[in-house]
Amino acid sequence: MKNHTARLLLNNWVHYEKNIEELRPHDLENAKIFFAGLQKLTQEEQIFLASKYRPARGKRISDKYMAFSKRMPLEAYKQRKVECETALQNAIMKYCEENENIADEVIAAMRYSHEMLAKDRLLRKAVKRYCTENNNRPDKFKYLWK
Repeated sequence: MKNHTARLLLNNWVHYEKNIEELRPHDLENAKIFFAGLQKLTQEEQIFLASKYRPARGKRISDKYMAFSKRMPLEAYKQRKVECETALQNAIMKYCEENENIADEVIAAMRYSHEMLAKDRLLRKAVKRYCTENNNRPDKFKYLWK
């Protein structure tokens, strides 16, 4: 899953907004990262993602129904959704790189599996940089130095 971080944060969008005052510290950090990334998207990308992940009625809507409501072929809708998620993923990673001190918190909060981390080059690089700079090599990420 190339856009795992973006999808995880998108799936928590409504939770972040409704519970912003009661969020645990790592959830609050995730919310900050998410909204910082979201601000870097175009208005069209924000609206597109909001229509999917922040529905008015509270229930998530299927891709098939979203494509129908937007009068798009299903495959075209899915492609556009992936493009918007990728834009968000890139914005999130750029934010994390610019704010190096949050990389470890992001990893812990996202509960990355080795497979996801192995597939995400930018995130892997950020984790390795953070651990090296802080003279910390947690067992969880020991395979990064092999």
